[in-house]
Amino acid sequence: MNETKSGKRSLTDYQRIPEQSRSEVKMKYELFKEVVLHRDIPGKKLKKGDVATIVEHHPSTTSEDGYSLEVFNALGDTLAVVTVSESEIETLKESEVFSVRSYFGRYNSQLEKKPDHSSRSGHTSGWTELL
Repeated sequence: MNETKSGKRSLTDYQRIPEQSRSEVKMKYELFKEVVLHRDIPGKKLKKGDVATIVEHHPSTTSEDGYSLEVFNALGDTLAVVTVSESEIETLKESEVFSVRSYFGRYNSQLEKKPDHSSRSGHTSGWTELL
């Protein structure tokens, strides 16, 4: 239950669904599937087109369902957890291609430009974290 301003407890939309019907709640998107954001979320530094993983479903009897999403960086570290409405996400499509952008912006005080000696071609355009 959620607490209101008056201190009284109120039921969440999910709790208002009769218990026998809760297992029948249909989700448009499955848990732990990857989806694409339809809009920017500036407070979390997320951009339209970012990929996220569904970690929780929030069914509603009064409005559209919501989903909690976890956004990871390219190495699998969590960057953000957000809750969005169903209309703000969509499934990945076969025709889409991943791209990479910096979550921290173009310049970060903990990053410096230095050669990446691991490539065979000698290309030195990678960002490397300072230790």
